[in-house]
Amino acid sequence: MRLSWNCGVCAAMSVSVSAACGDVILGNHPPTNDSTQTAAVNNLRRKAMAFAMPAGSDYVVSSITLRLGNYDAADTAFLEIRDHSGVITVPGGIVIGAFTAPPGLGATPDDYVFTPVGTVTLAAGTSYWIYLHGAASPSSFDWKASSPALVPTGIATFGPGNLFTTNSGTSWTNSVTVTTFKIEGSPATGGCYANCDDSTQAPVLNVQDFGCFLTRYAAGEAYANCDDSTQPPVLNVQDFGCFLTKYAAGCP
Repeated sequence: MRLSWNCGVCAAMSVSVSAACGDVILGNHPPTNDSTQTAAVNNLRRKAMAFAMPAGSDYVVSSITLRLGNYDAADTAFLEIRDHSGVITVPGGIVIGAFTAPPGLGATPDDYVFTPVGTVTLAAGTSYWIYLHGAASPSSFDWKASSPALVPTGIATFGPGNLFTTNSGTSWTNSVTVTTFKIEGSPATGGCYANCDDSTQAPVLNVQDFGCFLTRYAAGEAYANCDDSTQPPVLNVQDFGCFLTKYAAGCP
C-alpha cells in the first residue's frame, strides 16, 4: 500500500488521539482518597514495592503515574524499576529502567506522569520492584495512598514485597502502605514497528496504527522516536515520515 505524506497525516489525525495504545500493567490508580501516605520521601526515606509479570509477552513501559503531595518545583523524584533477586526483604540493586520526573506543583495531592528514559522492557515471567526516592534534605515529598488500602491489579501481580527504608537502603522494613501508582505499557512488538497497537487480527496494519502512533507521539514516548534520532528534539516531523515508510513496508 502506497501512502503520501499528506494522506498519512490526515489518516492519523482522523483517528481520535485518545485511542487506546497501551494496557495497565499494574496499578491502584485512581485512588478512593488520599488519607494516608509514605511521608517525607527523600534520599534517605525510600519506598519499594514488588510485582511479577505473567508468562507470555514482554511489555514495554510507556509511563508510570504516581500520586504525590507536597511535591514542589524545587523537589526531585527519582523513580526506577529494579530487578528482583527473589529476596523479598530487600529490593534488587540493578536499575532496569529510569524515568523522567515531571515538575512539582505544590502541596495539593496530584497525579504525576513519569516517562521512561529510553526503552524499558519488562520480561514475561519476571519479577521487579517499583522504587522511589528523592533528593537530599530539605527536599522531600509524600507518596499518597488510599485508606483502606487498594490492592494494585492489572496484567501483572502485586508483590511479594512492600518495603520502606529510612537510611538509603542500608536496612529495610515491611510496609503496610500501598501507595497509589499506575504502570502502563504495551506488548513488545517483536520487530514489527508499524503495528503500533499490537493487533493480531488481519490486517494487522490499519488506520488504528496511525491513531496509536499519534497518541504515543503526543505523550512523548520513546517508541515515537521512529528514526532513533539523538539530537533534541528527538521527536519531530521526521518521525512521521519514518513511521509512514515502515507502515508502507508492511509486517513480515
